Amino acid sequence: MRIGSSGDWHLDCGLDADIERSVHQIAKVFRDGNVDMIALPGDLFDRKSTPEGRNLLRALIQEMAEIAPVIICYGNHEEPGDLDIFGQVRSKFSITVFDRPDSFCPASAYGPDCMIHVLPWFTKSTWQAAHAGESKEEGDIAVSRLAMDFLKQAVYLSPKDRKHVLISHLTIDGARLENHQPFKGEGIKFGRYDLEEVGFYAGILGHIHLRQQFEEASPLFFYNGSPAALDYGESPEKYCSILDTNGVGVEWYRLETVDRFSLELEWGTGISRFEASYLGITGVRERIPGARVRALLKVPEGEDIAHAKAEVERMIMEAGALETKVEPQVVPKTLVRSVDISSAERLPDKLDAYWKANDNYPSVEDQQGMKMKLTELETGSVFRST
Repeated sequence: MRIGSSGDWHLDCGLDADIERSVHQIAKVFRDGNVDMIALPGDLFDRKSTPEGRNLLRALIQEMAEIAPVIICYGNHEEPGDLDIFGQVRSKFSITVFDRPDSFCPASAYGPDCMIHVLPWFTKSTWQAAHAGESKEEGDIAVSRLAMDFLKQAVYLSPKDRKHVLISHLTIDGARLENHQPFKGEGIKFGRYDLEEVGFYAGILGHIHLRQQFEEASPLFFYNGSPAALDYGESPEKYCSILDTNGVGVEWYRLETVDRFSLELEWGTGISRFEASYLGITGVRERIPGARVRALLKVPEGEDIAHAKAEVERMIMEAGALETKVEPQVVPKTLVRSVDISSAERLPDKLDAYWKANDNYPSVEDQQGMKMKLTELETGSVFRST
């Protein structure tokens, strides 16, 4: 059986155009890849849906359902009932929305070789109402145990000759975020080897935006990640996948996405310092065209903030950015001047920065004399002349 999957679309987050662009690419991958089923494991909305978001999601799910049956489960970002209506959309193949755990045997070109187990995000409201004295952490542990008990029973009661595939929105212990730090989230959380020990052949998981597989346990437990960069810290390398249960494993397909990143820049008297800082950042010129760029701009107090912001916006857009957001930050002059001293490369320049920081200049003759001596010391000409 071939199962295409993608998740964590987060429509209504303000980046619907980028997400839609990626989902159209994903649909083409699934169509060309002859998938038997499409799994969307949660967080299709970013928050409570809007009419615009619902209309877009309907069109995207309908596009998927022209290729193969679509399985959707709730994530932690969906409001109760937000996805239910999409199970009623008319299409060539069925669209099934799961708001509670379930298992079924899907039709496949290979025959009934799989059992699909769907585990949506568990809300703890009912459990916590009955255990009001328990902490949030204890609630997470209890709900995770309930979820694991369900999966054990579901696998135990299923035909023994099937490969068990989980579609779920949850956290695997040791999963990494975009900065490759371990994810410490709430809700259902399983150990790295739990699913394999229960008897699962594969797990198609949603919840984390970084693509990853758990090689130590099994390479068939994986997150697709988000289909577009949804934050300035996210990598533009995004993927969808096809799981082939006929022994091939997971096939990964990289998407063409819009880059989204941040710059830290300084503004000086005039624009010269900004240009030097901007041009000196390795790889920035090549990365800006077609990207959404956020510039964190340090502006010394007393400077014209509106002018600095407008100029930086202009330069980034002229460099080919799709969008730019400049966020000015006023920096006290004393801090700027101390930075000038430490960042000056030549001794005469450091001396200039020191005089400026203290607003105390010697006579022009003394300035020239001291700079000349420092230049001689720096170049070694004093020692050569003796």
